[in-house]
Amino acid sequence: MKKVLILTIGVLFLMSASSYAFSSSDGFIVKFGLMKKYGNDFQVYKETTEIPLITKNKNPDFFWGLTVNADDDINHSKYYIIYLPQPIKEIGEGLLKEGHTGLQIHKSKPYKFRNDHWTYTWFRFQESDPIGDWKIEIFVDDVLIRTIRFNVSTLYK
Repeated sequence: MKKVLILTIGVLFLMSASSYAFSSSDGFIVKFGLMKKYGNDFQVYKETTEIPLITKNKNPDFFWGLTVNADDDINHSKYYIIYLPQPIKEIGEGLLKEGHTGLQIHKSKPYKFRNDHWTYTWFRFQESDPIGDWKIEIFVDDVLIRTIRFNVSTLYK
């Protein structure tokens, strides 16, 4: 009886760990944190909600952001809304391309993707970006699938 109980608990633990790591109940896999460029793509190499405020001038290879993947064969559309602790003072080139001139809340353009390729969004900090608690909401097909709260800090871990 003891061996059966231990085996059952072990299998349940492995099943729950696997489902947490590889899929989600809504059919999307979202990763958020520090990113690296691999070839023409960006991938999250460290999942974290503690993001150091490192600018392009300090480290041109520093990126942070998110990836989304679907576990089906359907075309999807993704966009995000990001909330900053205070309005930004310096507008980066990515926001300028989208027509923003200064704001505390930013909504991205929609991006199309399929399950055969990760869709990624990477960011770089400007010198004047605010530290503190940020939030990003990720929408797929106009449905909110994740809300991620994260801290931007000048402390590097």
